[in-house]
Formats: sequence, C-alpha cells, structure tokens
Amino acid sequence: MTDVQGAKRGVLVLSLDGAQLLDELTELGLRAPGPTMLLNASGSYLSGVPPERRWGFLFGRTDLSFRVDHPEAWARISAQRSGQIQTRNGIFSFAAIGEGQNALRIVSQVPAEESRKGANRLFERLLWVGGAASIPLFVLSAYLAHAREARRRQRKAIVDSERRLRSLSERLFSLQEQERRSISRDLHDELGQLVTAITIELRGAAKAAPESTAGHIRRAEKAASLLLQELHGVVARLRPTILDDLGLLEAIRSYARDFERTTGIALELRLDPSSHPIPPKVSESVYRIVQEGLTNAAKHAGSESITLSMVASEDRVIVEIADDGEGFDPRATESDRFGLLGMRERAELMGGELVLHSTPGEGTRISLSVPLERGFGPEEHLS
Repeated sequence: MTDVQGAKRGVLVLSLDGAQLLDELTELGLRAPGPTMLLNASGSYLSGVPPERRWGFLFGRTDLSFRVDHPEAWARISAQRSGQIQTRNGIFSFAAIGEGQNALRIVSQVPAEESRKGANRLFERLLWVGGAASIPLFVLSAYLAHAREARRRQRKAIVDSERRLRSLSERLFSLQEQERRSISRDLHDELGQLVTAITIELRGAAKAAPESTAGHIRRAEKAASLLLQELHGVVARLRPTILDDLGLLEAIRSYARDFERTTGIALELRLDPSSHPIPPKVSESVYRIVQEGLTNAAKHAGSESITLSMVASEDRVIVEIADDGEGFDPRATESDRFGLLGMRERAELMGGELVLHSTPGEGTRISLSVPLERGFGPEEHLS
C-alpha cells in the first residue's frame, strides 16, 4: 500500500474471497453510470475510488472518506441498512453488509450530471433551432417529452443500481458462509484435535505424577476440557458441521439443545419430518434467521418459553418463532436494535418475506416464508 505521495507504507493481505469480492466490485463499477464503492463502518473507502484514496483510515487520513466527500448522503447511509437518497451530488443507492456496528456499506452513485446533461443538451439544441421563442410551444413540448425520457432513464439507473446491490449482497452472504465454513472446519479438525490430545496427555500425566503435582495437572486437564467445550461452541456458532452433514432439521435440533442449556429458556420444536427437500442455499439462510430470531428472543423478550415450527411444502419453507415475552410496539421501536433488518435482508435475498407481529405484554411472533426454487446446488433433505 502507498500513501498519497506514492511512498510505500505497508502491505495489505486479503483472503482469496476478499480479493475476489473486490474484483467483482471493480467489474460492476465499470458497467455502472457512476462509481460503485465499498465503505467500512466509519465511511472510509475500501474500493471503487482511485487507489490513493482507498484505505486512508489505516494512515489516519480521515479526510479520504465518503463521510467527508458526501456528508449529507453519509448521514442517511450510516443510519439505515438500505435505501436511496438524492443530494446535489446525485442519487445514492446503498445496502449494508454484515451485522452490528462494523457492517460494511456498498454504495452505487448516479451522478447528478448524468441525469441532467441529456435534457440540457437537447434544450440547448431546440433553442438554437427554434430561435429566440419563435416556436416556444414546440420547444417546451419537446423539452418536457425529453425530460420524461430523462426521468425514465434515471429510474432505470436506480433499478439497475438496486439490482447490482442485491447481487453483491447475495454474493457477500455467500462468501461469508464459505469463510465461516472454512474457519469452522479448521477449528474443529485442527485446533479441536490438538486440545483433545493435550487433554489426554494431561490425564495420563496426572495418573503417573506424584500427588504433590498431580493436583496441578488435573486442574490443567480440567481447563483444557473447558477450552474444548468453548471451542465446540464457537464452531457451532460459526458454522455447524451438522448443517452440511445431516441437514437443516438436525442442525436446528442441535442448536435448540445448546440454546436451552445456555439460556434456561424452554424451546418447543414443531418440525415436520415429512417436509420436502430444502436446497443448501435456502437451508443456510433459514438456519441463520432461526439463529438470530432465537438469540433476539433470549436477549430482549424476557421469555420463559419459545415455540419454533417449520414445514417445507413443494414450493416454499415456512418458519414461525413465537415467544411469551414482554412484546413491544414495532412502530415505536428501532427494529434494527433487534437485528430484524438483517433477518429481513436474508429473507428478501432469497425472494422470501419476513413479517413481525408483536404487542406489548403479549409476546412476539416472527413469520418467515422463503421459496425453495431460489436454492442452488444439490438438494438437502429434512431427515
């Protein structure tokens, strides 16, 4: 990496998936009417601008940021997960990637001059042909007709921008799952086996050691066993191997057992074993939404019991999470505080819908409906 003076300041190392994502952003940006940018949580450029303006936050250059270049747009983009905003600099379509305060933002800009210059050029030509108000009605009518065409092109640019953002969001979620799967398997297969071997060695050492040191060794063995349990928990949260090996139904059952043990909340499962096959892509999204929904209920709802039901028909999977907690008024509450926007985003990327029903004092119910045909790859069965 180099600074704005061209001096080498360091080396940035990206994973294969990260480098691939930046390449895809660059390729999409070349086809767009304006820049397509990737921003970090503080509004600094990661991609989509000249190299000397990227990664400025690593050098303390807070001036090299979207936040400084477009403060009006950033105020809206930083506060919402997705949408569009029009400022004097153009139209910005945006979407957040990831959860929490460290979510990245993809922003696609249609510069203001792109939507204005066509109409302005035609208006100038018409004035030149028509003379100084010699045919004002014709000029005005033609200008209005072209203005409508300019607005149509502008709407099309917005739609295309939204389509690109949706495609990128879907790709980012896919890359996130791939990375989680890779890290999970590395932790399970390598670090997990190493900690298991250490535990076995300590157990053997405790038996052979004199009593004066055996107590210390047994305490070390106990600590290693606790470390192994925590490691298994991290692996399950990152990417449960059971989801790949045995399917969505068993993955949810396994997560439900861990959920009850760690939270003390009774969780009733109503899973239909005769459900139709669910493609892996859909299974991943449904599992993450269920995981987030149960986590939200445990953190915010004050529930004593939760019911989770799921059934897959020929064309879609339907999930419902209902708790007996405090409930809330969705209109008077920042729904993003409960992670609901991230859940809706996953559902919408799969062509589905997530609906929240909640009333103060009467608990909360989340209903998810996702079509099966959006899944890709070999089928995965509920078994």
